[in-house]
Amino acid sequence: MQGFLITDIFGTTPAVHAMNDRLGGSLFIIDPYDGIAQNFTNETAAYQHFQQHVGVNRYADIIAGYLSQAANKDQILIGFSVGASALWRCLTQQPPKSLQGKSLQTAALLFYGSQIRHMPVSVPCVPTNIVLPCSEPHFSISALATSLVDVENVNVTNSEYLHGFMNELSDNFDRQGYQQYLAQLQALMK
Repeated sequence: MQGFLITDIFGTTPAVHAMNDRLGGSLFIIDPYDGIAQNFTNETAAYQHFQQHVGVNRYADIIAGYLSQAANKDQILIGFSVGASALWRCLTQQPPKSLQGKSLQTAALLFYGSQIRHMPVSVPCVPTNIVLPCSEPHFSISALATSLVDVENVNVTNSEYLHGFMNELSDNFDRQGYQQYLAQLQALMK
């Protein structure tokens, strides 16, 4: 199985590498900054930098480029926050040819991709599990979940944690939530 870990606005960090190690160390890490560590001081700085220099659409193009070069074998795609939103765009609006019409076992797991709410509701080209946070300050999680619940190839999970719970650099990091979902990811990787 080939795996991709698609980062959030912080990009590649020691925490991302530690997660990859805990998942067997074989995931290819895709980040918005071409692997160059950014060392942001806080989430606001990371968000502003991402918006000014990359954006969701460009990040989706970066991801699509990597996925189009992927080997022709089973894949697991794991995206976080803006990485999840950009991956959703790839899977629904411009699926890479490497993912179209294949009999491969490919699945996507998207954690708290809040920008999905701004994109058309479409059927992803691979089975996709979306893990939503328990709440968001700027929109209704239940409305987003309702819009996705009947979409083919989509499974929605409402977590009890806040946006960013899987990222040690996030103000909303939650060790219990991290351990819970890391165990699920480890089971998927077997």
